[in-house]
Amino acid sequence: MAYKYVEYSYPVTHNFEKHIVYANQNCKIYFAMKKEYESSWVYFAGNGTNTLNAGKKLTQYTSETDAQTYYLNAVRDSDSKILVILPAVFQAKFVRLYVESGQSTTVYEWIPSTRLVAHEIISGTLDLTDELSSAPLIRVTKSSVDRLKVGNFTGSTYGIVGFDSSSATIFELSDARRNIGGWDFNASQFTKNNVIISSSGRVRLGSGNDTAQLDSVHPTYRLWIGNASPTAAPFKVTKAGKMFASGVDISGTLAASSITAREIAFRTVTHNNIVMNTLTATEFSANSITATIIRSGAIVTSKIAAGSVTSSELSVGNLSAINANLGTVTAGIAKSSDDKLTIDFNNKWLKVWDAQATPILRVYLGYIA
Repeated sequence: MAYKYVEYSYPVTHNFEKHIVYANQNCKIYFAMKKEYESSWVYFAGNGTNTLNAGKKLTQYTSETDAQTYYLNAVRDSDSKILVILPAVFQAKFVRLYVESGQSTTVYEWIPSTRLVAHEIISGTLDLTDELSSAPLIRVTKSSVDRLKVGNFTGSTYGIVGFDSSSATIFELSDARRNIGGWDFNASQFTKNNVIISSSGRVRLGSGNDTAQLDSVHPTYRLWIGNASPTAAPFKVTKAGKMFASGVDISGTLAASSITAREIAFRTVTHNNIVMNTLTATEFSANSITATIIRSGAIVTSKIAAGSVTSSELSVGNLSAINANLGTVTAGIAKSSDDKLTIDFNNKWLKVWDAQATPILRVYLGYIA
């Protein structure tokens, strides 16, 4: 095979890292480089199978015969570009590209590329414009998988997008979509599946009857669970702290004094809701239970422990009887309801008055003087 070459000569030595060739077709090529005019050429071509080594790296040779034997079968990418990397950075002033002449290959451009380091960008700006034939794009690729794209990465979409090793999108910030880890977001909220976190002060989980919502802007409610509408939700809490629940199971105990008469709606607690023997006299404040609170006939002798009611618990004005088996009665004075009969047990006498407007004593029995 015959080869033709193109040579570049530089006035000073450069640190070369790679070669970029734009051609009209796949072709057979190799390269030669040397530092000084008197130096021997060092050749770079394919490996034993005429291909690149891992990382798109060329194989270095000291003779042109080996370079022509192990030429590189160069394969273009979709942009007609052939990119090859030197095994190591090579200092040179003289650089050649050899192309097999029998294939009628047209080389549009050949760039012996030097290593670009960060401090060489003195403007502080890396400018990619759409004035190029291809849309501006920075692409980071690992193991033939795109991991990062910055610029115009699809159609008319501009932005930045990152991928994992399986090409799944990790994040995207573009004029088409804003997403991080599967969460879409805009200026007002983050959303994913049935979760919404809003900057207006609202967090919603689920939907329909599986909704749980925390809300700082609703006019009445701050929390509701079980329905998308707070008024229909079986559990809700108002901004005043009032709780509504369709059913509550409480284990343990409530703190002392945490529930007073103000918290209990009228007639919501009946004897059916109170476990036997849970309420004793120590649970009631003095004078808190009056006759108007006790249902007629609710207290019978079987409910009163022997000796538990003494004279100090009874008001004389509220004690009456139709009949009674009193046994022995110890008392001071006994009177009839119209004051016409008086028995003085201490002084041992009985007096009876008539029914005139000004009653006159008619009977006087017992100790008189």
